[in-house]
Amino acid sequence: MSSPSPIPPPNDRRNSRASSNGGLRNEADALSEPSELRVVGGPPSSPSPLALRASNSPSSKRRKSRCLKVPPEMSALEYTSTPDSNLVCLICHAPFDKPVQLPCEHYFCRECLEHAWTPQSTHRKTCPTCRRVVESENEIRPVPKIIETMLDELVVKCPNTRTGCTWIDHRVNVHDHVMLYCEHTPIECPAADCRLHTTQKDFHKGCLHYTISCDDCHVSLMKKDLEHEMACAMATMAPHFREQQARLERHEARMEPLARKVGILEDGLTNITNMLYPANANDASFPVADHLDPNESFQHGAQGNDSNSNEPPFDSQVHHLLTLHENLREEVSRISTTLTEVEGRTNMMIINESQRNKDEMLHTNAAINNMRMQLHWLMSATIQQRTTTASSSTSRPSASTSTGTTNRSTTQGPSSRPGPSGVLPAPYRRLSDTNRQDTKL
Repeated sequence: MSSPSPIPPPNDRRNSRASSNGGLRNEADALSEPSELRVVGGPPSSPSPLALRASNSPSSKRRKSRCLKVPPEMSALEYTSTPDSNLVCLICHAPFDKPVQLPCEHYFCRECLEHAWTPQSTHRKTCPTCRRVVESENEIRPVPKIIETMLDELVVKCPNTRTGCTWIDHRVNVHDHVMLYCEHTPIECPAADCRLHTTQKDFHKGCLHYTISCDDCHVSLMKKDLEHEMACAMATMAPHFREQQARLERHEARMEPLARKVGILEDGLTNITNMLYPANANDASFPVADHLDPNESFQHGAQGNDSNSNEPPFDSQVHHLLTLHENLREEVSRISTTLTEVEGRTNMMIINESQRNKDEMLHTNAAINNMRMQLHWLMSATIQQRTTTASSSTSRPSASTSTGTTNRSTTQGPSSRPGPSGVLPAPYRRLSDTNRQDTKL
């Protein structure tokens, strides 16, 4: 027993082509065979009579006719950029569609040229540009292949752009796109009694050409035009609402750690308050006092207990703490100002004392210099006097010696003592003598 052959996929074109070619060959072989050997009856896969009757019914033909699509018009295409002027027809002012070439080397669209020649006589046809006579149809030639290639490479938009198609491609592919792939291609309505058109994507929805009312905006419009997401105000604001919701969630996520920090700070403030205000039945409130002056704080405390025993001096405990903080800040500022003033006075006293010491030193230096000059003058005078005295004392003994010798030779008796008329030399006095007098200034 032979194994069954594998079933080919439904879209296998090669198998379909092979089967179609095989069928053609089988039909040719059957026609070539004599009539006696022919097998009567259809193949095993032939459709049933009911299926044949249904396929040939008027409703089926009408359904097939309603699915027919209109091919796009090349002259109505929208180009993404301005086409080259050499590729534009001079009659329709659009890029060539099935262009032809005249003997005068002018190019036109085939339909435009036939439309221009319609009012002319059949025996006299001229070029719309240069009026050259075209003798016969044989003179009309196709354009070069390069021009057709340039026309096919022009980039165009889908003819159904206004209905929502965003397809953009070369012009050579626009026919296949519109006829096969575009979901916005208009086709006839599937309803038998409707002669309007619908899009290919809505063909399976049935007839959409009846008036309804929107449940939200209460606007009467056709079913095919009911785009609630585009017309409804709530649908328009939905993206903003989603964004606001996401923003609120982000803010809540950020607020969680801040809330924990605030709770910790509140607990700390509560502890500080409990330390400042211990639990006491007779304790109403504590007034603010200057802690730097104990007497003043005691007086303020006594006055506060006497005068404001019923109502507290502050609205809250936080106000009390803030007031204490401000008092401390003012006290620190006052102390800083006092220190600055004391430092300035001290610096001024030091500067004045230094200036006075400098003046005294200048006077002392001047007196010392004056004494040095006087001492120098006295020493010079003493040295000069000493030199003069030494020279005079040296000359006097020599003269007295010679005179005494002469007298002793002439007179008798000893005469060694000096007489009353004799002059004694002045004694030599040194600087180290105790009986000298000091120089007085």
